[in-house]
Amino acid sequence: MMQSRFFVIALFAAAFAAYLWGNVTNPVLCYDPAQMIFTVLGLTNTSPPFSEPGTFLDAWRLNLSRNMDPGGFTFLLRYWALISTNHVWLRLLSVLFLGLGVFILYRLGVLLLRDRYLAGLLALFPLTNPVIAEWSLFPRAYGMEVCGVAWVSYLCYRPGLLRSRSGVFLSIAALSFFATSRYSFLLTLSAFVFAFGISTAGQRRFSLRMLFLLCLPFVPILIPLFYHLPENRDYISQFILSGKTLMETRDILRVNFGVPEALFQCIFFLAYAAQRGLGALKGRHRIFFWFLVLLNLSFIPVSMAGYYPWYLTQRFTIAVNIASYISLIPSVAILLPLLRKSAGRPRLGILGFLMAAAALLSSISMFRFDPYSDTLSVIQEAEREGRLSEKGYFSPAVYAEAKYLFEYGILKGHQSYADKKIVTGLWIVDKKIADEVDYAVISRADAGALALFEEHPAFVREKKRFYHLEYFVRKQGGLPGRP
Repeated sequence: MMQSRFFVIALFAAAFAAYLWGNVTNPVLCYDPAQMIFTVLGLTNTSPPFSEPGTFLDAWRLNLSRNMDPGGFTFLLRYWALISTNHVWLRLLSVLFLGLGVFILYRLGVLLLRDRYLAGLLALFPLTNPVIAEWSLFPRAYGMEVCGVAWVSYLCYRPGLLRSRSGVFLSIAALSFFATSRYSFLLTLSAFVFAFGISTAGQRRFSLRMLFLLCLPFVPILIPLFYHLPENRDYISQFILSGKTLMETRDILRVNFGVPEALFQCIFFLAYAAQRGLGALKGRHRIFFWFLVLLNLSFIPVSMAGYYPWYLTQRFTIAVNIASYISLIPSVAILLPLLRKSAGRPRLGILGFLMAAAALLSSISMFRFDPYSDTLSVIQEAEREGRLSEKGYFSPAVYAEAKYLFEYGILKGHQSYADKKIVTGLWIVDKKIADEVDYAVISRADAGALALFEEHPAFVREKKRFYHLEYFVRKQGGLPGRP
């Protein structure tokens, strides 16, 4: 039995390590994480090359104007980055939150299932979701938010932690800490407080004073929200319900109800409804039931008001994504005894767990950041062609990635960047820029720059296809010094 347990644990660890290794070691930070690094250093992606890091106040001001987060992760990442700006080290902070979140889910699984193997499988299962697997590893606050939702879900099943002074202090401190991750955690926190209030109404051991204490974590998220500068919401407009036609609203609903998260929630709600006659079991899952209902409902009016997206295939609703996957743990806790009883056997068996673990963890380990390596691939392509010794243009959406590579990443100290041969422009493209450069690296998100070089008679698009970039080179005889 001990050998089997060791083998299963080794299988979990190996697959999780494979998932991390190919991604944490990827040297390219895409636009959002790269810009985040400059923000926490008190700089911008348009700061002069090799600028000295700014002060903490510089970083805080930039967070309020350029980052749609309260700033807790910004604060942590700033001092984390002062130790090293290596891409592996920067991602490790998010890995710590992700690992802690998985551990919390494992403990929740052990609490509800009394089965360590199955708890381990269900704790790692959220990593099969592409949104969670991708954004939880970026040096952004998404991994911290995922961990916070895991902690809230654990509290739903351990309200007894709020009975002692030490438990109350630990719970409130943790909620306050996670409240500084992202503004969307405000909805998670609100859903939990209301769910707790609904589920414990009339219980003497949970007084109004306790509800007041649970409101304290709102403070660290509401204060920066009050001072946060108005955010340009154009880039999220396609994901919100506000201003949508009937057909566009239907498309959003089709997306949100056509993902696995919707199925997982339905399984939980049906399993919960099937147990309504069992008062004790109903009480056990009651807080989480109301939390999941209110979490879903909270995103809809906010999206209808035009403030925040409700779109489960995008990172903005990662709290709903992870909560949906967490709901599988209580679903299995409700349904598994019935299945075991009908099957006439007490356990699935070690072979069954090994097969399930192999399938699940194989899927987890296959996730890769490789598409985001385009920026490095294009730079290396330009270097092989001898173009880095000449002047090149990087569009704004990709310049942050290149700037990080040249100033802090594996291309640090490259002479072409030191000689200021790599330039960028503002989001409003200056058409004269095409007359000054020999090649251009354009993100498909930069529609203006892309149209300029597509239509420019002196440039030709390279035939090699990249995931999110286009690479243009000047035709022969175009610039002085190049035949």
